[in-house]
Amino acid sequence: MKIANVETAQPPHYYGQEALLEEFKRAWAKKHHNLSRVEQLHKAVMVGGRYLALPMEKYLELGGFTESNAHYIRVGTDVGEDALRKALDAAGLKPTDVDALFFVSVTGIATPSIDARLVNRLGMRSDVKRIPIFGLGCVAGAAGLARVHDYLKSYPDHVAVLLSVELCSLTLQIQDLSVANLIASGLFGDGAACVIALGHDRAASAGADLLPEKREAFAAKWGEDVALYEDYEAMIKAEQPDLVAICTASCLPKPARRCPDLSRPDAHADLCCAVSELGVPLVFCEKVRALDFQTRPAGPRTA
Repeated sequence: MKIANVETAQPPHYYGQEALLEEFKRAWAKKHHNLSRVEQLHKAVMVGGRYLALPMEKYLELGGFTESNAHYIRVGTDVGEDALRKALDAAGLKPTDVDALFFVSVTGIATPSIDARLVNRLGMRSDVKRIPIFGLGCVAGAAGLARVHDYLKSYPDHVAVLLSVELCSLTLQIQDLSVANLIASGLFGDGAACVIALGHDRAASAGADLLPEKREAFAAKWGEDVALYEDYEAMIKAEQPDLVAICTASCLPKPARRCPDLSRPDAHADLCCAVSELGVPLVFCEKVRALDFQTRPAGPRTA
């Protein structure tokens, strides 16, 4: 599978975390006994700002699930279209080139589903395969890519799209003062992401490891024809991969040669940022990027 392009899209309403916090404090002023705790939780999530489906002042006017879900369908279709059009344009493809459209979401319900609405709005072919997947939550990106990969193994000459739309702000439970809801209210924003994947022009697999026995194990698992490297930078420059998985141990031996600070317990976080800075479009880090807020590395933003 080859990743041809990845694009994102957001609603037009952006607010800094401080502005959002003040609005929450006003909403909960008479309901929560400790507003300083609300402020502490919102600052602890380390979010600078968020895009929202609606103007901030409209959320307290929502009348319930039916109204919120209507906004989910309207705004979700718009941001989904924006992400999909940008991804196709950047990949040099037309909507009629798409053979399969995988759609993942959990923050609203739509029948016809949002992907069905986009088929008509973008003028896709009538025989395009639609696969809407509901309920995966935070794992939807990884699981959705796995299903796209399975599809392209069967249809290697096809173009597949994975589109994710989540409008978390429309699930706000203003009456719920639980710690879980307070944290969620300070953490999640709204937007869409789109991946264009191709089954043809498959790039050769490659692996990099400092230890020869690890490289041999990689070749034994993935095939003797894969390219093996001792230096990850050399691998990326030579292979130009679409996706790199960071699968380092929690603590690696020194010296690290030209690698980042691999003496740190969470060295995979440094590698994650270093690989991103080398231009790899998709980076999968199998562990958290940092063990605590103090040691989190500076680097590209992640979703």
